[in-house]
Formats: sequence, structure tokens, C-alpha cells
Amino acid sequence: MIDREASGLIEALRLQKLRAIEYLLININNNQEKNVAVAIELYEDVYQKNEDGEIFEQNKNYNPNSKFTLNSEEILKSFCSFIDIWTYNEFSSDIKFCFLSTNSIGKEGLSSRTKKLGVTLPKESLLEELASLDDTRIKKIAQLVKDLVFDYYEVNYPDEKSTIEFLRKLTLDEWTKFLKQISWLFGFPEINEVENSVIKLIKDCTYYSSVDNENQEETIKAKLLELIEKKSIQKDRLFKLVQKADVQLSFQNAIYNIIKPLKLDDVHTLWDTIEKPTDFRNLNDKILQVCPDFSHDKLKQLNRQAAIAKVFESNHKSSSQYLALKYRVFNFCETELFSKTENKSKTIFSQDEIETIIREITINCIKEFEDLKKDFTYGIERNSVITELFIEFIDSCYLAFD
Repeated sequence: MIDREASGLIEALRLQKLRAIEYLLININNNQEKNVAVAIELYEDVYQKNEDGEIFEQNKNYNPNSKFTLNSEEILKSFCSFIDIWTYNEFSSDIKFCFLSTNSIGKEGLSSRTKKLGVTLPKESLLEELASLDDTRIKKIAQLVKDLVFDYYEVNYPDEKSTIEFLRKLTLDEWTKFLKQISWLFGFPEINEVENSVIKLIKDCTYYSSVDNENQEETIKAKLLELIEKKSIQKDRLFKLVQKADVQLSFQNAIYNIIKPLKLDDVHTLWDTIEKPTDFRNLNDKILQVCPDFSHDKLKQLNRQAAIAKVFESNHKSSSQYLALKYRVFNFCETELFSKTENKSKTIFSQDEIETIIREITINCIKEFEDLKKDFTYGIERNSVITELFIEFIDSCYLAFD
């Protein structure tokens, strides 16, 4: 059977959102007067800007038993990304970087790069020395780190000539200052511990009312997670940012959710009655089966939508509201898809036809959803969930074009 596990991707995306919320709430709790804004997938996995400067953070969700060394591909790629951001910001000392990973630090061994450069590795782990943020320890290894990172950059990004030229002229003191702008966090807690940290920060937040928000921590967390996700798909960088006012509104909306009577759509009980699929092809297989020339880039976009739906489901899978929405969307999309592809003599479609089918079914399903919301509550307002669910139904075996 095809391996359809997406838990690694789901946890990585959730970690990004939780870290962004942590940054927001820590800043608000420490100094309510200062402005703060965060985003995910902006420059780096997590981005924070406040009145003191900016933080660019990379998150790596790996097996806790695995280890990184300076020679690890993920470490060297991250260094290159940080260098690009640093040079773009004219080597500002107000920007900070963070590399966060759930795994631990290992000891460097000989590699083709160390042999080529003829460097001698110290007995200490290079990443442990960098993570210490100790001036003396970092200065001791700065030249060695510079040689390894610069060689990787030049080999892998030969077209970045201006940056390469800058790196050649960089003094050891300048490079050492840059190294001290990077925080290295290894052995970061598992996702459930981060969830608990966010809950505590919510209860400690100045916007939290012990009367009105009592027992609403999970609701507020869900609203903040959805807000971070919703903002992340905005095209303009400015609109990707989540700010203090957004956070305050999420706390207030949680109160309104208590007051507002909810009418549940009873079809949530029908989801378990749907026959389990036997077609184990994924999204790519099903589309290419009927449209071999379908754009690779468009397929990647569709796969991202399916992944977003999986992340959304991981946060709402126990919700009766979500199961009702899921059943309604499936029932509508299955009927519409069958009506549009029931011509048995037609086995091949053009890309335009496939995209038209997806677009028309999505538009009609959203109209159906808007009508249903007059009578029922589904716990969401974002219509793009409909599109993502439809695409995920194709990816997870329930629907197909043939």
C-alpha cells in the first residue's frame, strides 16, 4: 500500500504556527506597550518584528534521536539563508536569527569538504561551541566555521556573485559578530509541550479575562492558529503579519462564541457511514491518469492545498461541526464530479477541462455552504477550506476523475 503518512509535514506546519503564537504572547506579556508582529513562511519559517529588531527563525522537526553537525546539509543551507538575509539588510546588528530543531547535536567527522579544505577539526562539537554564545569559544572556531560555510555557499550558489565577493572580503571580526547573532536551539520540546506552553501564555495574557474567558484557552488557541494560517496565504507580505490587535480580537471573539447559541448540523453522524475507498492512488496519479500533460507546477499547488486540508483536519478531527462540514462537502462534490465526468466514452481531459471542473465544483459548493450557514454553524468562516477539502478528497482516495 502507498505510504500516505503526512504527520511529519503536519507537525512541522503546526510547530511554525505555535512558535509564532509564542513570540506574540511573550512580547505582549512582557511589554504591552511595545508593538509586535509575526508571520510564518515570510523570509523564514517564523518571522518576528518588534521595536527592538527582527528575528528570522528556521524550524526543523526531526526525530529526537537524530543529530545535526555543522556539516549537515540542513545546517549549511540555513547558514546560507541567514547570510542572504543579513547581507540584504546591510549587515544590521538589530536582526537576529534562530535555528530551532527537535533533534540534538553531534560531533563532526571527516568529510569530503574538510578534506578538500585541509582543515583540522577540534575535539569540541562546532555546533555546541556556536550554541554557547560565549565570545571566547566562538572566536576560537570562527575561522573554521567560515571556511566550511563559505565553501558550501560558493559550490551551491555560484550565481550569487555579489554575495560571494562580499564573503571573501568579510573580516573575521565581522563574521564573529554575525555568528553571535544566531541562536541555536537543539532538543526542542515535542509538539505537545509547545501546545501546553501556548495554553499557559494565553492564560497569563493581559487580554485574558478570568471571568469571561474561563475555560476558553483551547478556543483562543484554535482561533490564533487559524488566524496565523489564514494570514500566511496572503500574497502581500504586509498582510501576512499578525499583530497585537489581531490577538486581542481573538480573545474577545472567544467570549462571543460562548454567548452565541450554536445549531449543529446533525449530518456529522453520517460521515462514518461512507464506504471506505479502495482506490489508493494519490492526487498526482489520478490527475495524470486522465490528463498526462497536466502542469507539474499546478500539481504542486494542488498538493499544497491537500496538505493544508490535512493540517486543518488534525486540529478539528474530533469536532462534530467539522465532520458535518466534511460530510456536506463530500456529498456535494461527489455528486457534482460524477455529473461532470459521467460520459464513459471520455477517458482523457485537457488541463483546462480539469481546472474548470475543480473551479466550478468549488464555486457551487461554496454557494451551498453559504446557504447552509443560515441554519447551521460549522465553526469556520474561511471559504477556502471548501477548496482544500475537495482536493484532499481526491488525494485521500475518496474521489477521482475517472
